[in-house]
Amino acid sequence: MNKINKNIIWFFFALITIVTIFFTIKGFQSENVEYVSIGTLIILALTLIILLQYAYDTNRLANITQDFNLTPKVMHKLTSTLLSPNEYDIGFDLLNQSSFYVNAFVNVELKCYNDCITIPNDVYYGKRPWILPPNAFVHGHFRLNDNLLKSSNRTITELKQKGEDINALSMKVSIICTTAHSIDLNIPEIKYHFVFRRILPDGSEWNGWILDI
Repeated sequence: MNKINKNIIWFFFALITIVTIFFTIKGFQSENVEYVSIGTLIILALTLIILLQYAYDTNRLANITQDFNLTPKVMHKLTSTLLSPNEYDIGFDLLNQSSFYVNAFVNVELKCYNDCITIPNDVYYGKRPWILPPNAFVHGHFRLNDNLLKSSNRTITELKQKGEDINALSMKVSIICTTAHSIDLNIPEIKYHFVFRRILPDGSEWNGWILDI
């Protein structure tokens, strides 16, 4: 929907006000003052001003609603599944809550302490988009094992001994969503860290991603 320029509204406000004041003064300066005509003119002018304001507010609300409906609504979720004592399957899910297709460019920075870990898939580096159908989710995943960590000269066994060290394995995620419309969505960078081993109250062990605040 086309947006009504606020300057145009102010122009018509000023025009109506000036014309009303002019004819009101002219009416009082005449020999036979017609109070009914002057009152009708003032009421008509006020009615026009109210209608102009209503039209502007209605148009603005309609455009806000349209922009909201055309803005992508995308969420992501990290999961982990222990496949073996030294290997995890890391899930990366994208949920598109929009009623239209969205291209999501995902950028992931995975680090083991200060060493960058390269995920062997360019969809995690913004080079290829994730094609998200309307109201659907797309599942991606990669394996976390000694082979992935070899650039850091560390092993899963070693990191497990660190327990809940927030620097052992961290991930920064940012997403840029584009559509066929002109409205895009930039999801700011979000940081997580991986807990390799946490003892729960019932004595069981848990592992997974935790959001850094």
